[in-house]
Amino acid sequence: MNRLYKWLCTSVLLLFSYFTFIPVVDANDDLRLLLSEQQQTLAQGGLPSASVIIESTNGQILWDENSDEAINPRFLSHVMTLYLTYEAIEQGVLTWEDTITVSDSMQMLAQIPGLPGNNLVSGTTYSVRELVELVQLTNSAGASFLLAEFISQTPDAFVLKMNQTAETLGLSNTIFTSPSGLSVEDIQGYEAWIPMTINENSQSTPKDFALLTYHLAQKYPSIFDISQLASLTLQADTYLEETFETNNPFIVGQEHAIKGTNGLIVDDALLTETSAILTTKQNGLSLITVIIGVNQESVTEQGISPLPLIGQTLIENAFAQYEYRQLLPAGTHEIQEELVVTTDVLKGVVRKDSTVTFELKEDQIVLASPLASISETLIPVSIAYTSALSEFEEEIEDNPFVKLLMNAVEITQLTILAIGVILIGILIFIMSFFIPKKETEAFPEEEYFFDFETNEEVIPSRTTRLQQDKRSMWHTLPYRQITFYSGLSFTLLGIVLLIVQYLL
Repeated sequence: MNRLYKWLCTSVLLLFSYFTFIPVVDANDDLRLLLSEQQQTLAQGGLPSASVIIESTNGQILWDENSDEAINPRFLSHVMTLYLTYEAIEQGVLTWEDTITVSDSMQMLAQIPGLPGNNLVSGTTYSVRELVELVQLTNSAGASFLLAEFISQTPDAFVLKMNQTAETLGLSNTIFTSPSGLSVEDIQGYEAWIPMTINENSQSTPKDFALLTYHLAQKYPSIFDISQLASLTLQADTYLEETFETNNPFIVGQEHAIKGTNGLIVDDALLTETSAILTTKQNGLSLITVIIGVNQESVTEQGISPLPLIGQTLIENAFAQYEYRQLLPAGTHEIQEELVVTTDVLKGVVRKDSTVTFELKEDQIVLASPLASISETLIPVSIAYTSALSEFEEEIEDNPFVKLLMNAVEITQLTILAIGVILIGILIFIMSFFIPKKETEAFPEEEYFFDFETNEEVIPSRTTRLQQDKRSMWHTLPYRQITFYSGLSFTLLGIVLLIVQYLL
């Protein structure tokens, strides 16, 4: 019996522990659950290894699944090459119309099997604009090497610049090893064709690439004029004419187009490890979506490729949950018990139907409890303000004695009670001065009184004398003094209560 009892108790405890400590998974943190809610299924091999979505205004994270996972970015590395190209154009190092001639080594590099790009021919010239278009629409490894040599003379010098810029932008887990992200496996057996030494693969994280894209979108938004192109024709009307179609399935005109998608890059050189960086804007809300490691060969039962399904699910879910809206109008506001004035409207990205609160930090009104940021160096959701008080009022507020006094008279229930007691005490105290002074005579001097009915002097009875004594006592009480000291006592009691409130 004891053994059965112990067995039952153990079973109950195990069941309790299972249901108590089993992890609760929110669909917002698990892509499989999110897909199942939409009655879509993907094999485990078809799911991405990592994904992250940020909004491009302040870099707040709206979705995060394994964004710190170490990855080989491969041809997503072109995002940094594009960043440095746009920076060089901004600095006047080159222009869009500058032409670059294909060298023998670049022709050989472009012929390595499996590398994305076009058929570069030695002696052919391309403008900087055409090479940028090739990089963005085709992931051309040869085009990125041509840009790298033109900007920094050698690919090795350009890679050094890539890593220096990565450090400056806060990409703390990123190391680039080539302008295009070529891996050791890509060039195996063709090392002599590459105008640089590549001994290691590039390293990064999805979060770092989301941050890199954020900086690119903030600084060079014109990049989306190219990334949203559906097709590209180069060397028109020559024997080298080539036409390329975009490999981004989400831009306008494609089968799986998502409204507002205008870029940025898709690396589908390996169908089993397809990755994408997508930029989408709807109703003022701009999203940057990074999806890593999708197996495009793992199609759904409906014949839908994983990347379009995953991208659409993640992006639509983000737009369904978040919005870009006005958080604080221009004008005067009371924040943290201080009156402040803003001349601009504060807008930001928050959860739909959420209530927002603010706090003051270093002359900025900052959104309290904001979403996590992709980087601590980014500017939070905030707006500048000025004090609504005049200089004289500010001096008074900064005065320590005034602050002490204001703290002491802070309105609470105890404050109200203390003030009430003080007022009652003052009223009683004032009343004491209106009570006339009286002669204090406890008993009459005569022991007899004259009875006019009998015309005789009569000695009062004991009972009559006691009653007369009582009346005489009430008439001779010191009401003035009693009222005076009672008012004084009430006033002092109220002051003590105020002091107690301050100390508490």
